[in-house]
Amino acid sequence: MHSERAQALQTKREQYEAQMGIATASGEGAKDLQGQLSEAEATLSTSVTAQKTADMRLKHLVKEVKEAEKKLKEVSKPGKGEQADGAALQKEVAGLRAKMGRLDYDEAQEVALGTEQHKQQSEHARLCKAAEAV
Repeated sequence: MHSERAQALQTKREQYEAQMGIATASGEGAKDLQGQLSEAEATLSTSVTAQKTADMRLKHLVKEVKEAEKKLKEVSKPGKGEQADGAALQKEVAGLRAKMGRLDYDEAQEVALGTEQHKQQSEHARLCKAAEAV
C-alpha cells in the first residue's frame, strides 16, 4: 500500500515537473527554468553584440564613403585638381562601396536579427515570470 502511494506520488511529481519545465533525475535531459533562462540570456547577448558590431562597422564605412565623395566633388569642380586625382578618388569610393558590399551587413538580416532579439526578450520575460512563480 505504501509503495503504491509512493509510486503515485512520484508519478504526479514527474507530471507536475514536466508541465513546469523542471528537470528531474529521470527527466531525460529536460532543462530546468534556470537553464532555459540562462540560455535565452546568452543567445540574446550574442545577438545584441553581433548587431552592435555590424552597426559600428557600417557607420564607419558610411563615414569613409561620405568623406571620399566630398573629396571627389571638390576635385571635380571646374579649375580644381587634376583628372588623375579625380580618377583615384573615384576608385577609392568604388573600393569603399565594394567593402560595404562584402560586409556581412544585410538589411533583411538586420530585420531578422531584430525579430529574433524581440522573440528572445519575450522568452526571457516569460521564463523570468515562470521562475518567480515557482
